[in-house]
Amino acid sequence: DSRVMVQYYNFVGRFLGKAVLDRQVVDIRLERTALLHLLGRPIELDDIIELDPHRCKGLKWILEQETIGELGDDLTFSVDLELFGEMVTVDL
Repeated sequence: DSRVMVQYYNFVGRFLGKAVLDRQVVDIRLERTALLHLLGRPIELDDIIELDPHRCKGLKWILEQETIGELGDDLTFSVDLELFGEMVTVDL
């Protein structure tokens, strides 16, 4: 259920925020795209391979096809996310 996941992410965010506020070290491994997002760095197609290798392979295949050029510059890889109650489009 997506509501449970939202509650889980809220809990983890509050936990980590409290740790930072209290200057506590929390030994966790962040997924690459989450870490890049926190650092304010752009996320490239190769960065999502950890999240979904099959989808990443499919997106790379699409980019390699010669007929894609017929679609023009309108072809983009992006995802629409709800972030703090606001819909945001993030280019992949």
